[in-house]
Amino acid sequence: MKTRFFIISIALFFVATLFFNSCKKDTISDEDITTSTQDDAIADNLFDDIDNQAQFNVNLDGKSMLDTIEFCVPDVTHVVDTTQTPIVHTVTLDFGYEGCEGRWGNVRKGKIIITQTGRFDVADSKRVITLDDFYFNDYLVEGTKTITCLGLNSDGHLEYNAKLVDGRVTTQGAIITREFDRTRKWLEGAETKRWIFDDKWEITGTTSGINRRGKEYKSQITTGLIIDMDCLYKLTKGVIEFTTEERTISLDYGDGTCDNDAIVTFDDGTTKTIKVRKNL
Repeated sequence: MKTRFFIISIALFFVATLFFNSCKKDTISDEDITTSTQDDAIADNLFDDIDNQAQFNVNLDGKSMLDTIEFCVPDVTHVVDTTQTPIVHTVTLDFGYEGCEGRWGNVRKGKIIITQTGRFDVADSKRVITLDDFYFNDYLVEGTKTITCLGLNSDGHLEYNAKLVDGRVTTQGAIITREFDRTRKWLEGAETKRWIFDDKWEITGTTSGINRRGKEYKSQITTGLIIDMDCLYKLTKGVIEFTTEERTISLDYGDGTCDNDAIVTFDDGTTKTIKVRKNL
């Protein structure tokens, strides 16, 4: 699936960290916000990159787009199990023990394993992504993601359910855990399945986890998040509400304009505009 199911994970880490830097918003410095959003963007892009690697390589005709857009092309092993109905494809992307450097200087190591049952644009087909000692630069990424096609909705758009279990990012001794259950509506770009840059998606759902400071959080998308793959910053619209034991705040990505502005609204009604970092 040519998607970015983890596009919004950065917001969760930003807000969770921002909560526990201080209990009072007035003491939150610009440096606090900059550091948090950078952390946030990195975590988002880790999972986003895994999705793209899967999409570019799980073309059942055996072809790949990566050799035209990336310098770091993994060894691909494709096993087809025809004894099952529908047919099951298992694709292993092996970036090696030493890893390889991609077009933008990012180094990937380890394996991404994708198991796909049926055509991915057909209702009830599934794609399961697991990771085997997978690193993106210095970040160890773990977890199992299951994506299920729900078929066409009443508006004629394909919809998918995505669930992440046992999600974990480890870096320099810090551990971030997360799980989510989301629905994703494919608004534009479904006709060009092997090209992601004309895609537009709407995401809804919930997330829970523990941030790098050991604090639990939950989030809910209260206004559908719009992902525009033609925009440098991707997230152009929508609202997420974050809750911890201490407080609740929301993050509003705007009206659809392609920019990196977002507005944080605190539970006392005050607001703060932040800059969300672009993709790696």
